Amino acid sequence: MKRKMSAVFSLMFSMLLTGIAFSAVPPSITPVDVYTLSSDSPARIAADNEGKIYVTIPENGLVKVFSNNGLSLGSLNIVESPLGIAIDQSGRLYITDTINNNSGVYDSDGHLFFKLGSGDGEFAFPNAIAVSVTDKIYVTDSALNMVKVYSTSDGAYLNSFGSNILRYPTGITIDEAAGEVFVIDYNNLYIRIYDLDGNLKRSIKGGGGMMGAGKLLMPLGLALDSTRLYVTDAFNSVVAVFDKTNGAFLSYIGNYGSGPIEFKTPSGIAIDKDGKMFVSNTNNQRIDVLGIDVFNNIKISPAELDFAVYAKGPSVTQAVNLISDVTSTTWDATVSEPWASLSAYSGTTSSSVDVTVDPSGVLPGNYNVDVEFKTSSGVVALLKLNVEVIMPVLSIAPSSFNFTYQKNSTNFPSGALLISSIGAVLPWSGYTTAEWLTLENVAGTAPSTTGISVNNNISSFALGTYTTSIGIDAGTNVIGSPASVSVTVNVVDAGDIKVTTNLDEALFNITGPQNVSGSGKSWTETNVMTGTYTISFDHISGYVRPYSRSFTVESGKTAEIIAEYTGKKAVTHIVAGSGGSKGKELSVLTLTGDKVFSVVPFHKSESVRVAVGDLDKSGTDKIAVTDYVRSLKVYSFEGTELASLELSKSYKGADIAVGDIDNDGKTDILVAVKNSNITSIEQRRVVKVFNYSDGQLQEKAVLFTENIMNEFSIALGDINGDGILEVILADSDNIRAFSINAAESRLTEIWTVKSGSKYLPRIAAGDIDDDGLDEIGLSITQAISKKVEDPVIRILNG
Repeated sequence: MKRKMSAVFSLMFSMLLTGIAFSAVPPSITPVDVYTLSSDSPARIAADNEGKIYVTIPENGLVKVFSNNGLSLGSLNIVESPLGIAIDQSGRLYITDTINNNSGVYDSDGHLFFKLGSGDGEFAFPNAIAVSVTDKIYVTDSALNMVKVYSTSDGAYLNSFGSNILRYPTGITIDEAAGEVFVIDYNNLYIRIYDLDGNLKRSIKGGGGMMGAGKLLMPLGLALDSTRLYVTDAFNSVVAVFDKTNGAFLSYIGNYGSGPIEFKTPSGIAIDKDGKMFVSNTNNQRIDVLGIDVFNNIKISPAELDFAVYAKGPSVTQAVNLISDVTSTTWDATVSEPWASLSAYSGTTSSSVDVTVDPSGVLPGNYNVDVEFKTSSGVVALLKLNVEVIMPVLSIAPSSFNFTYQKNSTNFPSGALLISSIGAVLPWSGYTTAEWLTLENVAGTAPSTTGISVNNNISSFALGTYTTSIGIDAGTNVIGSPASVSVTVNVVDAGDIKVTTNLDEALFNITGPQNVSGSGKSWTETNVMTGTYTISFDHISGYVRPYSRSFTVESGKTAEIIAEYTGKKAVTHIVAGSGGSKGKELSVLTLTGDKVFSVVPFHKSESVRVAVGDLDKSGTDKIAVTDYVRSLKVYSFEGTELASLELSKSYKGADIAVGDIDNDGKTDILVAVKNSNITSIEQRRVVKVFNYSDGQLQEKAVLFTENIMNEFSIALGDINGDGILEVILADSDNIRAFSINAAESRLTEIWTVKSGSKYLPRIAAGDIDDDGLDEIGLSITQAISKKVEDPVIRILNG
């Protein structure tokens, strides 16, 4: 009894173990890839033995083809409205057409072998299709509620089944190992399992309604692996998974949405031999690739390589990377053309492979080369090579030269001609027929450079334009050979202008026979018309601009202008001269009013007139003073008397101003005096110019005289912004401005205005608003009435 019970127990235990070993479990799903279809909505899907994917697009009449790793391989436009699709072991395509109600058998390029049965109209609504290794074709006819069976050899009708139970059958697939046909009973929400002869074996109930414990509402597509059945539910946007043997519900894959493992109306489904699931994600317009449990896959990056190589040229190599998502995948590789090669023809992911194209023996043209990386199960990941083989090219740069030769110049223009090649090393020869042009090298090998220059023969040519060409010949069968380079030389009556300043911010305008402008520390304008020009400089805040000047441009020569912006010095002291009965002092004060020193420069004076400037170009200001009679002295800022000069006894009312009136960089002293002794040279009023150097004051020139009796005052300032000082003279009647011609010791009146002063105005000039123009300051006395006078400070713009 114990032995019998032990035997029974052992048998039950063995059965339990057997059940555990082969019972289906929910799959582990890994998102692998997404194949985007743009505006196309995929329906059914099938995979061939090498993992190539075929997708039907009913509304566009297309079957789209992809490599297993997602490369688009084109489209087949062979059926008016393709829906169901299957592929047999030899790669033949089986496609249903829902408009013409037929099913056809095609080769992989879309050529028709035959149509099933009677052809068009054989079906009421041919939905899905499957093919068995037993040489039978199974087609679900949804409208007739049956599965029709045909021969793979000629498409002859064999039989049908299911009409007694099926209501609108849709998806169909075959379990070759079990010899079973799985059919979706759409309206009844069942999966029916038949043997290959059409005998019903069992059913898997899909329930109905929304998701939950195996419920299905719109089942469309079927796929099988070794233990599981996968069903697409278009309404619930999931893939339902069942144990294919006992029908037990295992899990749902996915949710509604557009993200990873999310669906909108999933319809077709297929599984390749590497364990990857392909789902037609219809309303997301894409194919989702999902890995099941432990699967193999090869991703190639990049999946396409473009080669541009040259006939008879060198080999070109590029690298690709092979990777897998879950496990290392072994692979073997083949290449469709002998002139393309790999650094390795087998390996395991992850790995890097060099791809080399050798065009040395390849004719020019465009080639498509396939590199297949095949897994152990025979699934192929495809690398596409787009190869363009072209002829070598001769390239010349520049394509033309335009030279200018300035008549009388000893500088002859030249240039460099770059001769290069693409695809091959090219020998070349060069030539020209022009006597005025020299080619440095007449032969060479590209890439190389040869100099070209206009030679001395051009010196004898008249003004005008001369044109020739240079030829570069690299032989026949070379694109761009022979090449021609145009050379033009213009013989002109022109020169150059070079301006050097001390500031990057410098701006200047040049006017004359032609007008130009420039900027910066170093500026050059070439080939300027000959003639006389004037340059003027723009104001820069904080600087005194260089003076305007005239210059001449001569043919074949360079006119050089050197100009310096002088930084305005910060005011550090107040220098004042007193007068009248309250004192005759020269005082120097700090800006806060503290006295630095004071001296009495003259024992007899009407008042002390002062001016300050760098009189000896030492970089240190000096103080020039007059006694408002005829004496002139110079003091240092330490109060030391440096020089003195007594003017003619016929002079009185000496006023003073300082400035560089001849732009030699040294400050001049201008003294305005009243003269009682008229001569042929001097009249009632005199303006003289003095220089100070080495402790001496020396008269330089008489700048101005006029025959007016009353006293006058003087100031210097750049009132028109040309960088050149003007003289301003004032008396009780008028204020007058004069331009200075230092070379000819002459003043020319610019303008005159009424002074409006009862007495002699005191006058000064300076740029008080930093606009580059000196303003004129007047101290005048206005008569309000016979007994009331009003002192006023007036500011005039120049």
